[in-house]
Amino acid sequence: MRLKLTRLPPAPKSIDAVLAVRKLVPLVPATDAACQSRLQRRGPAQTAEQARDWLTLLRSLSVIRSSDAGIVRTREPVTPETVADRFPSAVLGVETVCGALEREGPLTAAELCKPIVELAPEWERRRSPTWRETWRMACDRLLAWLVLVGHVDRMDDRYALADPDTVGV
Repeated sequence: MRLKLTRLPPAPKSIDAVLAVRKLVPLVPATDAACQSRLQRRGPAQTAEQARDWLTLLRSLSVIRSSDAGIVRTREPVTPETVADRFPSAVLGVETVCGALEREGPLTAAELCKPIVELAPEWERRRSPTWRETWRMACDRLLAWLVLVGHVDRMDDRYALADPDTVGV
């Protein structure tokens, strides 16, 4: 079983920005630190933590990979549709959000985040007194990403499943 990503970087303004971040990862192996630095200097990452989150997301989407020699960009062509198609299997909580929207129709962020917060593992709940706030922020980022990749539409203060024919476009 493949682990799903739980922490996302802040969602960019467009899905093309994800492809641009991917292009910052070299085709020849580079260290994790070198890639993080590159994402901070030339990409969207404001902090080392955000750079790590971006690299983790790109690995989860299988558009970069890690090897003994370092991190490399895959040579396959990657499109916005590729990112949208791979996103649900790469990120924890997508099925929970989309399932709730399918069953109950448009919902607020608070209604969607309640079951996501409950996905927090017991060890994390014991580790941090602010675990609820951390997972709420993660849910807000997840919702922003789901809108970005076209799986969910935002209408005022509610979210709804997007038309499946428009996902990734």
